[in-house]
Amino acid sequence: MDKFLKIAVTLWTLIFLVFATPEQSLTYRHPHQVLHDFKRLEYATSQLTDEHLNQVELIARILSPKNVLNKLLDKNLEISSLCFNQSLYGVESLLSGGTEGSWSLKMIDAWGKPGSGISTGNLAWLGDFDECQNIVSYYNSSYTSGSSFSLMPESFEGQYCSIQVKHLAVEPTIGACVPSGCTADGIKEVVKHLLRQVLDKKVTVEVKCQQNHRMLSTGALITLVIFGSMGLMCFVSSCYNHFYMEKHKPADKNVSASTNPLQEKSALGEFLMCFSLYTNGYKLLSTKQPPGSLKCLHGIRFLSLTWVILGHTLVFSLNSVVNPLTLFAWMKTWSFQVLVNGTVSVDSFFVLSAVLTSYLLLVQLEKGKTISRKFFISVPVMYLHRYIRLTPAYGFMLLFYTCLMLYSYDGPLKPVNTAIGDAFCSSHWYANILYVNNVVKPLEQCAPWSWYLSDDFQYFLLTPFVVYMLYRLPVGGVILSVAMVIASIGSAIGASVKYDLGVAMFFGRTSFLDPVEITDDAQDYYYAPWTRYQSFGIGILFGYCLWRCNGKMPLSKVGNVCMWVISLGIMLAVLYGPYELIAGKRVGTVAETAIYNGFGRTGWSIALGYIILACCLESGGWVNELLSWPGFVPLSRMTYCAYLVHPVIMTIITSSQKNKVYWSKITLIYMFGGYLVCAYSVAFIFSLVFEVPFMLIDKKYLTGKLK
Repeated sequence: MDKFLKIAVTLWTLIFLVFATPEQSLTYRHPHQVLHDFKRLEYATSQLTDEHLNQVELIARILSPKNVLNKLLDKNLEISSLCFNQSLYGVESLLSGGTEGSWSLKMIDAWGKPGSGISTGNLAWLGDFDECQNIVSYYNSSYTSGSSFSLMPESFEGQYCSIQVKHLAVEPTIGACVPSGCTADGIKEVVKHLLRQVLDKKVTVEVKCQQNHRMLSTGALITLVIFGSMGLMCFVSSCYNHFYMEKHKPADKNVSASTNPLQEKSALGEFLMCFSLYTNGYKLLSTKQPPGSLKCLHGIRFLSLTWVILGHTLVFSLNSVVNPLTLFAWMKTWSFQVLVNGTVSVDSFFVLSAVLTSYLLLVQLEKGKTISRKFFISVPVMYLHRYIRLTPAYGFMLLFYTCLMLYSYDGPLKPVNTAIGDAFCSSHWYANILYVNNVVKPLEQCAPWSWYLSDDFQYFLLTPFVVYMLYRLPVGGVILSVAMVIASIGSAIGASVKYDLGVAMFFGRTSFLDPVEITDDAQDYYYAPWTRYQSFGIGILFGYCLWRCNGKMPLSKVGNVCMWVISLGIMLAVLYGPYELIAGKRVGTVAETAIYNGFGRTGWSIALGYIILACCLESGGWVNELLSWPGFVPLSRMTYCAYLVHPVIMTIITSSQKNKVYWSKITLIYMFGGYLVCAYSVAFIFSLVFEVPFMLIDKKYLTGKLK
């Protein structure tokens, strides 16, 4: 096992050191950061005047293709000779008319033009990306003979660039199509010179040009080799499983594998079977559950991730729609409160994890399998098992996200001048692998949605000791657990008061006229394990209650009904209670928002904890029947991988859009359905190749042999 661990650590270190580059890229941004930016945009558009609209119109007119292309011919500017000659050829070809200038017309046609809806956030006029990138101009030898064009390559292509003007009341982005010989710096010089002629205010210009042909980086090639090797291993194992094991399967069902020499697997065969798609797929899709399973957890787990995906569908779309402020306005409506306050879906996962972990540990202690000394000796094995259970699939997701994602799509919203999907992965990958990215520079973490894994893993490190105290000293264990929950609530209230946070961090307190910056201090409320522990701690207590109940509901039918009503009432209060503040009908006080931020997650966790308790004790009625539906079992098994991959899928789809889309509520529904199906479809394959094999290896060769 030591040898295996050394090889694994060396491999991960080598991979990420090879892939680490100083390049920058557009990274995944946390939903709160996106919402913050759109609060700023909403504020800016709410202050629009005729002067501002005229300014935007003036900028669009000044940065027309005619003006920019003509300015590229200004010898007083720092324009490369290649860009100058290609632009000159384009202008002269256009003036010559006929088919000679058709490519020049396409270049102008592909240029972004202002559209309507500026007040709803339509400030990005992307033009036609494909039309621009598909332009190819061949020099006419008779036309260029004896001129400077004869020194140029035989052809050049159209190059798509985005021009953003910053430090204005509204900051428009225009898609530009220029010859491939031009550079972003040259275009920037031209744009700044044009704007200085008409704008008194000093502005900043940002120009990004897409590469027409992108070669695979070293990191991408190595990642392809690793992924290909895993795929080949699974293919060979599946062939071995199907063509050899099934072929030599005994005809007599009463003959066991141990009595049939042909059916006995060699050490290599045993190892290969860990990667068999045939066997692992059957197990993954099976609806069978072992006796004593907490069946309702499968339904809650699937529905909770569905809720997360629904919320992310809305947030991820804000940067890729024509009318982002319309989506933002939806968030102030009554029906959308379930999305705005949907971050409690993460707390549902904390509760689920804690209930299951504490209950299973208590059952293990009760069966007498572990005496005190042996229990604490087994704790490191629990930690290792948990690490191996989570890390392989997580690591492979990070590899794809970092090294291959940018090669899977193309479009005007794609990051430029980089070979990696997230610049922070090159410098902070170790924090993810060590599960500390929630506290080590949390605003610069690689794959930021993985903060939950770090919180959960850190809570797991504490759980065996808390559970053991609950088992040996019940009163002391309960007091300790409650004290930890209260401390977590206190830290959340403290962060809310100190940084003057609104509900859901932004809404209600700061209002839309005073956007608050996202700082490390504000993130102490959302990512920090000490503010989120309350949900996990409550889950531990409910797991303890479930174990103590020993399968019998301690409440009468009337008491159970009352608890159901109270639980559902608490959930509705958490989701819809702060509606007036979120809708902007009034500004909440510091005390109001602090109470909600401190106790909202607590209330949700207690309500969900009771629902789990009632369902596991057969007192959940039709709700238990629904949540325990066997069809949820395979979906629940794939939930971890679906959680890992769904932000990657959303990033690829939204960033590959060639033009921004006008969204309606129907659009939201079908996009959500598409993301949900894609997430679980990819998760099925991802789990078969990168998760289940390592779970079996751990069981057969590592921690399974140490238990």
